[in-house]
Amino acid sequence: MKFVVTLVAMVIGALLLGEHLSTLQLIGSVIIFCGCALALGIIPQRRAPALELDI
Repeated sequence: MKFVVTLVAMVIGALLLGEHLSTLQLIGSVIIFCGCALALGIIPQRRAPALELDI
């Protein structure tokens, strides 16, 4: 979850230091969060059904 540190720093900067967040930053943070969730297995990946071969 070390990639979430970037998101936390961005939020703290916005809340405590009055920094303005752009739409691109918000979209990027959602992409980072979803990527972390996929990598950690929080969001299950869909798998295609196995093909059965008749030999």
